[in-house]
Amino acid sequence: MLGQLKKIGYNGMIGYQGWGEGGDAYSKLSRSLKAFRDMERRLEAHPHWADLRLIP
Repeated sequence: MLGQLKKIGYNGMIGYQGWGEGGDAYSKLSRSLKAFRDMERRLEAHPHWADLRLIP
């Protein structure tokens, strides 16, 4: 999904709302942000991933 958004030129915000999940919100946000940044780094290293098509 991130690759496709980048491919079409989307530069806006992306968020995740896990209201139904319990636990410490700060640690969850921290883990989510770390995972998201890691996905961004991997996409930068492998831009061809945005060209993959999903089979219905």
